[in-house]
Amino acid sequence: MELWQENYVDAINFFSYYIKEHSNIYEGFYLRGLAKYYLTDLTGAEIDLTKAIYLLPEFPRLYLIRGVIRSENFKLPQALDDFDQAILMDSMYTDAYFYRSLSHLVLREYELALDDVNQVVLLDVKYPNAFILRGVIYSQLQDYDKAVLDFTECLTRNPENGRAFVERGSAYARLREANFAMADFDAALDLDSLNAYAYFQRGITKMEIMDFEGALADLNRVIEISPENELAYFNRAIINSNKSLDGEAIEDFLHILNQNPDNMLVYYNMGIVFMRLGHYDQADQSFSAAIDLFPDYADAYYQRALVRKEIGDIDKAKQDLLFYEKLNEINRNKDDSTKLEEGLEILRLSHLSNDFIREDEKKNKAQYIETEIELQPIFKAIVDSSFFLQKDRNQGKFKIEYKLKSNSLLSADQGYNKEFIQKQIDMIGNLTFPEEDNMNLYIRRGLLHDMSENYNEAISDLTKALSYDSRNVFVLFSRANARIGSLETLLNEQNWSSRISEQYDSRTLRAYSEILYDLHKVLEFDPDFLYARYNIGYTRFLMKDYSGALAEFTEVTLKKKIAEAHFNKALLQIFLDQKEEGCIELGIAGELGLKEAYSIIRKFCN
Repeated sequence: MELWQENYVDAINFFSYYIKEHSNIYEGFYLRGLAKYYLTDLTGAEIDLTKAIYLLPEFPRLYLIRGVIRSENFKLPQALDDFDQAILMDSMYTDAYFYRSLSHLVLREYELALDDVNQVVLLDVKYPNAFILRGVIYSQLQDYDKAVLDFTECLTRNPENGRAFVERGSAYARLREANFAMADFDAALDLDSLNAYAYFQRGITKMEIMDFEGALADLNRVIEISPENELAYFNRAIINSNKSLDGEAIEDFLHILNQNPDNMLVYYNMGIVFMRLGHYDQADQSFSAAIDLFPDYADAYYQRALVRKEIGDIDKAKQDLLFYEKLNEINRNKDDSTKLEEGLEILRLSHLSNDFIREDEKKNKAQYIETEIELQPIFKAIVDSSFFLQKDRNQGKFKIEYKLKSNSLLSADQGYNKEFIQKQIDMIGNLTFPEEDNMNLYIRRGLLHDMSENYNEAISDLTKALSYDSRNVFVLFSRANARIGSLETLLNEQNWSSRISEQYDSRTLRAYSEILYDLHKVLEFDPDFLYARYNIGYTRFLMKDYSGALAEFTEVTLKKKIAEAHFNKALLQIFLDQKEEGCIELGIAGELGLKEAYSIIRKFCN
């Protein structure tokens, strides 16, 4: 089965089909939710598990899985509710105790975490990673001797557990036993020379003993093995900053922000570096960005006050200091519930990816495939092999057969080269046909010109075809698409495709109106032709009318599940700060088979 073979996209397609036929059976939702979870579509996975629980509320494993999903999506209170429910239904459920312990650990509720992991050991002393988890909790409680004992117990049971060596090495480092620590890190690397986590922890230990060159070498190795590990970039930036290599530090901070633009911790630390360099404008911008993300960030107000004092903006500096003092007073008087909610928000806004997965392990996995963040292109009529110049022997006339496909499927699905298309165009031009065939031949040649990106010739031929039948939906639709191709060529020439411009020249304005005229005519003659509405949405996107484009794609998705429409709707929602709704739409696009959705989900939704 695809799920167990890690073909998660195919598994989702299979279970989606299964759900259509068996919508009242929990297994389809449960297994599709698992596949989404493995593709990091946490929002979609939670939705599916919730449906599964509705259908079979007495099955504790469903609560466990939903709890794991919620915990990874920083919904820790809800995750704890799920683990509680699973344990209420089965008091011997070791998995539920283990994952509840993990959630308490993340929330820094160490005693509660310790109680749960002790219960795991009591129920099953051989439970995988129980001693590692308890050792980590003891480390957080600064009881490093007990931590070492637990990691050693794990290694006694499994001498090839690289994670246990790394964690014991970190505990030894806290006990200032540097030689033992390095020996454990080296042992982990002897087991696996590409263990990025071992390099990372060894690098952090070297930082703490002031071996900055050694730490940099280890962090560089982490980045070589796992180039998306934001923790490694962040700590490398801190080291370079301490070495007064501020340019390199800022470069690493900017690299993180390119992948993780909502991280207040990175903005704050980058502001500190800019301030030390005397680049006060950039420092002010960095602290302001941190405050925009988290308006109660007291330390950011304090640092910005210092910056504004340096540049002589005394009034604003005093205002920031006043905010700093008020926030500290407010924070001292917050109740536990408010502190928990705020703590979770800080956790989310300061989270750095700790992706220690090797690059070779990411190959061919949908969520790791690099995807350009751009709208799916228009739908257009792409001809199949029967379209090319062939005479219907029975009728003695030329036929037109077409099918609608996404433009992005053209090269993979068709494979026709421009030279072959040009021969077809020339063949039409060199032959004489009866008058009654002319309309179809103009359509035929117009579509061929469109396929070869000769948009003006395509528009000319399709306009001639319309002179025979001005209400022909297919021809109007195809002419609009040729006009979109011509417009995109114009925009690229003017370099407008990558920036928002307030003014358009007369050609551009005329092109927009002509495209919309054709597509609205299509809808006038055939209101159910949703591909025309989709292409209107795409055109409004080109016009920078993002709200209008979103409205059009939304209208399409309300009437039919078209993967590209859900995808485009999602990107616009994320752009317009409707991130939660956008992530749900991306999940639907993935559910409908659009693999590109999962790399966007991994970037924006987790």
